[in-house]
Amino acid sequence: MGPILSSLVNLQAIETELRKTQQRLKQAQQVVLRQEIQIKHLQEASVAKKEETKLTRIHHDKLELELKTREESIAKLRVALNNARTNKDYSAVLTQINTRKADKSKLEDQILTLLSQIDADQAARKEIEDNIEKERVKLAETRQISQTKQQEIQTDVDKLFDQRKEAVG
Repeated sequence: MGPILSSLVNLQAIETELRKTQQRLKQAQQVVLRQEIQIKHLQEASVAKKEETKLTRIHHDKLELELKTREESIAKLRVALNNARTNKDYSAVLTQINTRKADKSKLEDQILTLLSQIDADQAARKEIEDNIEKERVKLAETRQISQTKQQEIQTDVDKLFDQRKEAVG
């Protein structure tokens, strides 16, 4: 019974070491996967920021068009102001001009806000792109290290399999 028991204990030790080594191999592979997922998330954030910038730019262009329309309207009202024949007509047209100028001023403020937002979005996207590039460099280094580590661990796993075969055989 003594030799069988010692063989079983030895086999158990080999099995335990084999499981630990296989777990280390799995962890080495997961490090690379986690970094790849991080890069994917950053790329998705970059695409989302690009889309957000595009939508903001479209809104900006619409407001610019509306601003030009209002400027043309004000120009027409100025012509009407010069052609006004009575004080009542003059006052009514002047009130319309002032109202449209106030609306135009609000539009200009909105346009400036949108331009600031576009600049901020572009800066944020640039930062994300820089982070993606840094993560790619880091991933390449990690892959190299992980590959070396995986080869070492795989060698250990192979040795343990051989030891297990000897212990079982």
